[in-house]
Amino acid sequence: MKKRHWTDEEVKKALSDMPKIDDTQEKEALYRNISERLNDVPLSKPSKKRRHRWVPVFSFVATALILLLIAIPLIPSDEESYNLADEAVPEIQEVQPFSGAQDAPKGERQQPIERRATGDQRESAVERSMMRMPLAEEHVIRSIPTGSEVVTVPYIDPSAQFIVPVSYTVQDGETTEQMEQIYAEADQLASDEAFGLGASLLENVEIEKNDDKRMITLNFSQEKATQLNQGSTASTLLVLSLEEAFGSSFDFVRLQTEGQPGLSLGNFGTVEELELINQKPRPYFIYETDATRFLIAMPSHFSEPALPESFDEALQFMKTPPDVLPGVSSALEPVEIQEATLLNETATVTFANLDSLNSNENLDQLQWMIEAILMTAKEYGAVRVQFEGAQGAQIGPYALNQPIEVPVAANRHDALKQDE
Repeated sequence: MKKRHWTDEEVKKALSDMPKIDDTQEKEALYRNISERLNDVPLSKPSKKRRHRWVPVFSFVATALILLLIAIPLIPSDEESYNLADEAVPEIQEVQPFSGAQDAPKGERQQPIERRATGDQRESAVERSMMRMPLAEEHVIRSIPTGSEVVTVPYIDPSAQFIVPVSYTVQDGETTEQMEQIYAEADQLASDEAFGLGASLLENVEIEKNDDKRMITLNFSQEKATQLNQGSTASTLLVLSLEEAFGSSFDFVRLQTEGQPGLSLGNFGTVEELELINQKPRPYFIYETDATRFLIAMPSHFSEPALPESFDEALQFMKTPPDVLPGVSSALEPVEIQEATLLNETATVTFANLDSLNSNENLDQLQWMIEAILMTAKEYGAVRVQFEGAQGAQIGPYALNQPIEVPVAANRHDALKQDE
């Protein structure tokens, strides 16, 4: 229906046409009646009580009753509570916090970690345990601290055929004093059950170093000089001892007797100064006494057999010890070397059967083999050795999956004493 808009004139006209109504009531009476009704009837109608305000209370009570009914079967008896308490203590001590524990299912969180470990996790735990096991000590000196030097004592084998070097680490500033002390104790160490060697010819010698001229002066007592002048064998062994002890650090040795120049050396005559000739590179073997083992280099004073010229030839030479070295064995048995090269100061040795030999029974022999190869590589000019065909084996302290620096010196004395 369309809404009509009235004008003022139309409104007035419509009102004037309406019938007239007359009210006979008096104004005072009409006002009084209206006032009495206003007092009796409230201005606003009172709201009814809301019945829904009891709904939350009822819901709360109902929920509490339901939870109580559910919880009653789960409440342990006094005896059960006591047993649970007894079992809780060791479980808390064994189970350690771990990442994601709060997100794990309830039944799984209550189990010790060991029960939840997968096969891979158990294997990792074993590997970590093996990593913590102490590794075997090196029989060589692999490195020395800053400010230290290596002192080599040239012992003689009981058959008086070759030199057995034993190495010590001393402080640089006290080298001379410590060298004299070490040489003074050399005889006792040699005859000790820990070594089982002959005494060093440098026992009780006085030492004076001149590092600028790469010269070392040795002053022998008259008694010692007389012993060294007994024949060609003693004189030869002294020269070999000097080369073994000082050849890597000095160019010349000055010899004195009771402070006077010269030392009588049998067929060599009286020698005042000896030049330490750069020896030819030599392969290494294992020499074993009743007490322990040593690494020794093939002596250079034998006319036969001839020393190998290359690193590859040296490893072939090491397979069969020469007859002139009594008590010496090969360090390569029973390993088969497929190839050996030396390029840019890096020697590479490829094994053919190391994996089949790498067992606990062979670990000691394999460690001596690794160290013999490292010392031989050093003789032929290598700075490091890379082993191939070892499948990342760990032999003693040597990880074969990376290049290994050649040692500083062979036969670390404290390791030899513990290698009984």
